[in-house]
Amino acid sequence: MNISCALSSSQIKGLFKYVYKTMSETLAAKQSFNANETMQVLFNKIESNEDADTAAKFLQVVPKMIIVATISKELVSDLKLDKDSSLDSLRSLLGKFLNETDGLLETQIGRAHV
Repeated sequence: MNISCALSSSQIKGLFKYVYKTMSETLAAKQSFNANETMQVLFNKIESNEDADTAAKFLQVVPKMIIVATISKELVSDLKLDKDSSLDSLRSLLGKFLNETDGLLETQIGRAHV
């Protein structure tokens, strides 16, 4: 069974802009970026406007977006990741979220991890 992205191109672009903007604002404020906190806030915002399933679909790709944004030229040299937001922990979370069997469930349950 293949997983296909439930998000449209414009939704993906908007989501990446949100992630990148949040990371840039953290950098500008000279704070450490907390991926778990960012994902929890995002999940809660989407869930309040839609539902938990929709929020989970959006959240599934966020760890990868954070990884991509972290290694981008503009952020890589200055952004400090919170101790719980390491690239390894994000890769692990991404693997759980994209699992074909129970990825969406992990993402929703991820509210406790996130």
